[in-house]
Amino acid sequence: MALIGSALIIASCQDTANERKDMNAVADQQSVIDTIPTRSNTSTTGMGDSSVHRYINLNTGEPVDLYYDPKARKTYSVVTNEPIEFYIDMNTGDTVYGQGRYIVNNFISKSDAGAFKLNADKIKMDKDEIKIKEGNKKFKIDNSNMKLKDGDMKMKADTVNGKIKTDDMKKKMEGNRSKTKS
Repeated sequence: MALIGSALIIASCQDTANERKDMNAVADQQSVIDTIPTRSNTSTTGMGDSSVHRYINLNTGEPVDLYYDPKARKTYSVVTNEPIEFYIDMNTGDTVYGQGRYIVNNFISKSDAGAFKLNADKIKMDKDEIKIKEGNKKFKIDNSNMKLKDGDMKMKADTVNGKIKTDDMKKKMEGNRSKTKS
C-alpha cells in the first residue's frame, strides 16, 4: 500500500513537457510541491519571512529558499542559484527529489560518503520517465501515461482515460464516462 500511495503522490506531482495542455484538474488544485515559485516571481530574499523556512536541503541539513525552473526541470537555491537535489518540505515532512519535484519518501539511500541518492534497487528515473519496483509491485510514469501493477491488479491511465483490471472486475474510464464489468 505504501507503494500505491507514493505512486499516486508522484503521479499527482509529475511535471510533463506539455504541462499546460495536459494537466488534469486534480494536479491543478492540489500540489504542495507546486508552491515553489519559479525564478520570475521570486524576490532576492526568497519566499518571504526568512525566519520561517519551509524547506531543508537534505544534503546540508540547512534551511533553504527555493525556486523551480520548469524548462530545466530542476529546483534551485534562491541564494546560491545551485541545483538542490533533495530537500524536505517542512509543511508535509516529505522528502522531494528536486529534479522533477517527485516525492521520494523511502526511495533514497545515503552513500558511504554521506551523500543522498535515489535507491537504484527501488527507483529509476530518466528525463520524462520514472519506474518504481517494490516486491511484486511495479509503477511507471512515462510523459503523461501511468501504469501500476500490484499482484492481480493492473491500472493504466493518462490525462483523460484510464483502465483498472483485477481478477473479478474491469473498469474503463473515458473522459467523463466509465464502464464497469464484473
